[in-house]
Order: sequence, then structure tokens, then C-alpha cells
Amino acid sequence: MTTYRARKEDNQGRRVFVANLAPFTRKNLLMKVFEDYHPEHAVIIRKPTGTIAFVTFPTCGEAMAAIRWAKDTSPMLHKRKLTVREADSWHESNLLQPRPRPNPFPGWERPYSPPLPVEVIVRIARLLRFEERARMECVCRGWRAGALASYSTIQDLDPEDWRWPEYQFGRRMTTATFHWAVKRMGPYITSLRLPDRAVTGNLSPQVLAIAVRGCPFLTNVDLSGVTVRPPAIRDLIPIAATLRKIYLGPCHGHLDPELAGLLGAATQLLDFGAKATEFQGKSLLQVAPSLRTLRLCRCPSVLPTPLAGALGRLSALVALELSHCDGLTSEEPLHQLIANQALHNTLEDLRINGISFDPVMLDPELEDIEVPEDLQAPYVELNIGPANAGTSLAEAFTRLHTLHLRFCSWVSNSLLIQIGGHLKDLEQLDLSGCSNIRGQFALEELATLPKLREIHLCNLHPSVGIQALGSIRTLQEVQCRDSSGVTDEDVCQVVRGCPALVRLNVEGCQGVTQQTIVGVTEIVRREGRTAVLSLWVGETGANRFARVREPLLLRVFFERAYQPILA
Repeated sequence: MTTYRARKEDNQGRRVFVANLAPFTRKNLLMKVFEDYHPEHAVIIRKPTGTIAFVTFPTCGEAMAAIRWAKDTSPMLHKRKLTVREADSWHESNLLQPRPRPNPFPGWERPYSPPLPVEVIVRIARLLRFEERARMECVCRGWRAGALASYSTIQDLDPEDWRWPEYQFGRRMTTATFHWAVKRMGPYITSLRLPDRAVTGNLSPQVLAIAVRGCPFLTNVDLSGVTVRPPAIRDLIPIAATLRKIYLGPCHGHLDPELAGLLGAATQLLDFGAKATEFQGKSLLQVAPSLRTLRLCRCPSVLPTPLAGALGRLSALVALELSHCDGLTSEEPLHQLIANQALHNTLEDLRINGISFDPVMLDPELEDIEVPEDLQAPYVELNIGPANAGTSLAEAFTRLHTLHLRFCSWVSNSLLIQIGGHLKDLEQLDLSGCSNIRGQFALEELATLPKLREIHLCNLHPSVGIQALGSIRTLQEVQCRDSSGVTDEDVCQVVRGCPALVRLNVEGCQGVTQQTIVGVTEIVRREGRTAVLSLWVGETGANRFARVREPLLLRVFFERAYQPILA
């Protein structure tokens, strides 16, 4: 109270009362009215009954001169005549502080608690979800500054991050939420990932323009889960020079003209992928020769000639994936890939799924004929096509670590011989659905691979057995689903000869019975294994053998239910 009285006596006579002000009056306009008398500051009080103000001058003389000037000239502000007079005690009573409440606990004073430093608030905010950070911004200025500063360590904008709300229960990200995130994280974001359509289904095509304008340092863009329009691709051209990764998804219309301009400007692009994208592949001729990863999945419009031209220009390709591109009806891309000498020492990951490189000729009279169930084969039979087209594939790319050739009719026994003779660094091999691999001893050439850890042999011909895999001691996972040639003896031989095996899947194999569980149980009990072996068997065989107790290092699962038989 002493401080307030001293301040009141100091301002006595220097304060002027001003009335009849407009409700929207600002301090700078009010002080401009008295600018000839050098006002120090002004206080505006807005009430339902009217707006008043108190203007303080440096000296009492200047305050009295301002009052006399106002009486003589009647100043106007916002078309209102101002009432100016000396501030008396009745007017100043409106500014008095309220009387403090009595202390209910005399003798005890509340300890002083200083506000949290901004650095502490930032550390707390980094442990919270984005919903809690949004609430922190509404507490006070200090908490808002800490919440905004907590986004500085986030470099990936991914809706599947744990900090976002739980979208798997029907809640999807909206364009407003995306804009909110870009405004806070945009200056720090370098990677934009929108791969899941279940989460990004409600996003509008404008999200790409929002991301480009709000994230100036983007280098990785994954739009495989967002449907974009061809004009939206042009929004990426201003930042194309800094892009390292581009993944595209579904679109409205063909993207070749816009994509050609984008890939031509992306001189430092390393990864490019397209998933269900409508483009013919002519824009791939503009891609930089230093591209390291190329993935095309379910792109039916891609033509073999432009793809072959793009594969011939690349010089540093490490990973290549061609999956279910129905437009590739020519061997030209495969031959151009093998003929590119620069890729023989760089390619390490090759995945070709569901492409026969052969035009499919269908008879319209046979399309409506249904095949009886008793005549349907337990494997997928494809067109024979050019069976020897990829014979030199393994001989050319000797540094492959991963080779997936799924449902490719041109894969035959001759290619397996080349794989066993040249791919000594191979770690993952997938030959599922290759119906031209035939013979009980067709897989014997794979026994010479010294580093093979994972092999998938699903939907193979009934004449193919897996007994030869028992001599590969480095195997850790074997997938043989729906292969009629797999028997109980084959499974036991593989388990006995592969001590590092931890996953074995023989679901849908008609030759596997309950004797498989008996044999595998005895092998696991007899050998001193250190890793748990997970065995997936058919439902019939599992139910027949449900009474047998499993060893500690063996887990048997039902068919496609993935639940253990015994706890």
C-alpha cells in the first residue's frame, strides 16, 4: 500500500481525465491528440457505460496547459467531442486495487515458487502427445513458448507416429490437423510420410501444396497413401533440387508430363517409387543416372520400352522392384537390365513379382468356363512363357543379397543352377509360385549357398521337395505354404540339418501330417538348441496332436490363426 500511495502522490496534478471516447479508441491515437504537450502514457478503460481514459504528462504545467487548450479548441477524435478536465479523487478511485482478502492461516506465508524455465517445459513437452502440447499452448506465454520449441527435434512428419491420436479406431487425419502440424513443425521437417490410406483417407489434394510451402527443407516425400492430381506434382518442382526420395501413390489421370518435369529437376534423387500410379514410364527417362532405388508396384500402364531405356541409363542402382505391372509384356526390360554392365557391381536387391514378360493370349470362349474343385491344382500354374529368359540373371548380378522372383513363369531349373553357382552372397531368396521349377531334386543347387538365411518356396509344383534344404546350416526361416511336394520326412530333415532355424511354415501342405510334430518334437528334445523354433502346421495335423506336450524350445501354431496349441 505504501508503494501505491507514493506513486499516487507522484502523479498528482500530472494526470488528465478524458471522456466521451469511442469504444475502439487506441492509445497511440489518443496521445497524438495531445502531442504538443508531450504525454508520457495513457490508460484507456472500456466500460458498458462508456469509454474513458487517463493521460499522464511530464509536469503539472503541461497537464494544465493541455486542459486549457482543450477548453478553447474542443478537440475531436473519431467524430466525437472530447471532454478533458483534471483527474480528481473520484475518477482515480476506479483504478484503486481491490482490498486483499484476510489470511485464513495467520503466521504462515505461502512460499514463493518461481516459474519453470523454458528449457524444462520443452523437455516435458517432448514426452507428451500432440494433443497435450496443444493444450499447453493455451496455459500462458511461457508454456506456449516451451510447447512450440518442443517441435524442433521432430524431423519426420508421419501420422503413424505414437505422438498422434489413435487413428486405427476409425479416426482419420484431416486437412486442418495436417495444416496445424505443418505450421509448427514445418521449419524442422525433412521427411513427409503418408503411406497408409486408412489414416490419410480424408486428406484433400491440397496437402501437398501445404507441405511444400510450410516445409522448405523437405528431402524425402512419401505420398503412396494419398490420391494426388497431376497439377499437384508441380508443387514439388520448386524444391526438386533438394529431394532425395519420392514415392507416389494413386492419382487422377496420367502423370507423365508433370512427372517428367519433376524428375528432370530432381538431380540429386536417390529413391523413386510408384504404387498404383497411372503413368506410362516415359518420365523415367528423365531420372538421374545416380538413382539407387527404383520400385514400381501395381502400375499397369508402364510400358516395357521406356522402362528398358531407363534401366539402360542407370549406373548406381542398388535395389530394383517390379511388382504386378501388367503392361510389361516384353522381355526388353529384363534383357536391358542384364546388358547394363554398370549395374553388375552395384545391384544388391532384386524383386520381380507376378511379371512373366510375355503377352498373355486369352481365348474369350474359355473365360466363363469354371474349373471343378477336384481338378484345381493346389499351386498356381502360370503361362510357360520364355523359360530361359533369365538364365543369365544370376551370372550377371553376383553381388545380390536379396532375390525375390515370385510367380514368374520364366524361372526354371536352369536359373536355380545359376543361382547356386554364382550368388555366394545371397541371404534372402523367394521363389514362390514359380511353376516351371520341377523335380524332386530341383533345390539341390541351393545347398551351395553359404550365407542363405531366409527362403520362401510357396505354391510350388507338387514334384518339388525341400529335403535338399537340410544341408544349409545358416537357414533361419523357411516358408513352404501350399506346396504339395513337402512331406513329413522333408520337414524333419530340414529341422535336423538347420540348427539355426527359428521359423518354419508348412501351412496348407497336404503331405504334412501329425508325424511332423512328432518328429520335430523328438529332434528338439534330443538336440541342445538355444533358440525357440516356431512351427506353423495345418489345422488337421495340429488338432490330431494337441495332446502331446511341447518342449520348451518348440511352439506349434494353428493354420493361419497364429495361436499356440499349448500354453
